[in-house]
Amino acid sequence: MHRKLSSEDLMVILALSQEGTLEKAGLSLGKDGSSIFRAIKRIETKVGRALFTRSHAGFEPVPGSDQLLESAQLISKELAVINQMLENSSDSLSGELKITTTDLLLHDFITPHLPQFTHQYPEISLLFDSQNSVTKLWERNYDLAIRPSNKPPEQMLGSLIMTLEHQVMAQPCQLQPSQLQEGELKPDCYWLLLGGEIANHSTVKWWRENFESADNNENKVIYYDSMLQIRNAVMAGLGVGCLPNFPTTLITD
Repeated sequence: MHRKLSSEDLMVILALSQEGTLEKAGLSLGKDGSSIFRAIKRIETKVGRALFTRSHAGFEPVPGSDQLLESAQLISKELAVINQMLENSSDSLSGELKITTTDLLLHDFITPHLPQFTHQYPEISLLFDSQNSVTKLWERNYDLAIRPSNKPPEQMLGSLIMTLEHQVMAQPCQLQPSQLQEGELKPDCYWLLLGGEIANHSTVKWWRENFESADNNENKVIYYDSMLQIRNAVMAGLGVGCLPNFPTTLITD
């Protein structure tokens, strides 16, 4: 006996038939490719037959799937009409907006703009998650991700807000330009670097290429899992860090 299909099942079938690949279908539905694959397997079990042919080029609906696709298209169109009606009838945006970002971006880049945002959209409740972990970021049900990255995950759609440059920063008592050029720091001065899940950050790679060598093995290192922590340590005069060059005054000479 065949089990009943749901409207969500039909949306998965429609997305895969339109996009042709698991990854693209997942993006259109806010899921990852493996979730779409599992969903299709489950749906095919329900109907008792294969719905797509698989090849290196992607997925193609098999002959006989026309009725399912037509039903899915009708539901999709009706949902689009209803959502447009709701959007047009709403006087203002409301609800909860779950945002993931980094602590330094939240502190220096986002928070200064929040008074204007909350004044313009008073009925929106903001929920920030400033963990720096990027593991399966797309599966955590965030509405918005504001993250610095050279390689955004393929499972997420995004747009470039700004380009960040990094520069070496320290208090004058800790570092002089000539010392950095020679790759030598004071004996009690530390390099402040990212570690943990973000140990492959571009600033760490730069440090390894330029300073991690046998000739500089006397340099001390402290690892942090946060750019904000590094910035605070630099401002406290603990050592030298490579920080984003935000258009704000962080450290004075």
